[in-house]
Amino acid sequence: MKKSTKVKKVEKDEFNILDNAYLKTFIALIIFTVSMFLFARATNIVENIIQTYSINSDIDYKVYLFENDYINAEYMQEGKAYISNLVSKVKANFDYTIKTSNKFDSEYEYDIYAKAIVVHENSGKELWNHRIDLVNNVRTEVEGKNKIHIEDEIDIPYNLFNTKVKAFKNQHNIPIKAFIDVELVVIDVKTKKEVSKTALSMDLYEDIFEVTEIKTGDFEEHITEEEVPNRILIFALFCVMLTTGLYTLFMIYLIIEYSINKKTYYSKAIYTILKNYGDIVAEVVKPVDISNLKVIDVKNFDQMLDVEEELRIPIMFFETVKNKEGWFVLVHNDLAYRYVLKDKVNKKEK
Repeated sequence: MKKSTKVKKVEKDEFNILDNAYLKTFIALIIFTVSMFLFARATNIVENIIQTYSINSDIDYKVYLFENDYINAEYMQEGKAYISNLVSKVKANFDYTIKTSNKFDSEYEYDIYAKAIVVHENSGKELWNHRIDLVNNVRTEVEGKNKIHIEDEIDIPYNLFNTKVKAFKNQHNIPIKAFIDVELVVIDVKTKKEVSKTALSMDLYEDIFEVTEIKTGDFEEHITEEEVPNRILIFALFCVMLTTGLYTLFMIYLIIEYSINKKTYYSKAIYTILKNYGDIVAEVVKPVDISNLKVIDVKNFDQMLDVEEELRIPIMFFETVKNKEGWFVLVHNDLAYRYVLKDKVNKKEK
């Protein structure tokens, strides 16, 4: 009865293991990278601008004089130096605007006051102050508009403040410095919070003074709201990222493990032949000398089995190249039947 074998296809599918593993790992890595990118975007808190508003303020002023023999004018323009004894008052015009990108309903209240402040010349600590309300609790309402405008002109009694400070100095005879702060304070009626402050400042008890604008309220700001992340999407992406990440690590481990421990086609074929046909295949130490014989090369090991079955002569095996090539030889009279088994690593059989 004829014996059969599948040496020709010795674990043929195993030659595709690395190729398949590389492909699966590559696909898993792409999915992992994409899911990680989407996860990062999904968890990123986005702030959407729902409204923009700006506050602009401006102050124009004129310095009014007493009649005198030196300056033939009723007042002096802003940005100059002024002789204190010649100044009667400062007329200031406050111009204040709030603009928003959306229309709104609101109510604002503003005050304008002048405050003389006396401090110790050496320590800078406040000794005395005197406040005069120039405009008090003026309200302005806005309905369905995107702009609120406040404009008011006031008289600052500079000479009155200067006279009071001189009297304070003469009475107490201490080293002092003094100045006036004039402030426009805008308050949101609903929140009771101060929206902004615009001010003028000028020295008192000095022979010459200048007026300084202190505009602390000018700015532009964005009101934003945070976009709530989609928790279901985040959880799904996290699961995909975790699964593909673990799968990628596992496949990398398998590739390394297989690469280290894998057997060649040659070694697997020899192992299969010797295991299944050890009773008819003799492994010899020295090569069989067939130089004087007529050599018949057979195509595969199945044909060697056919010859062995017909002649009933053992097949001899010996390696010609260590772990890479071996000969199966069957000698009969002056004939030598030979099957050469070679390693086929990195080759694919069709």
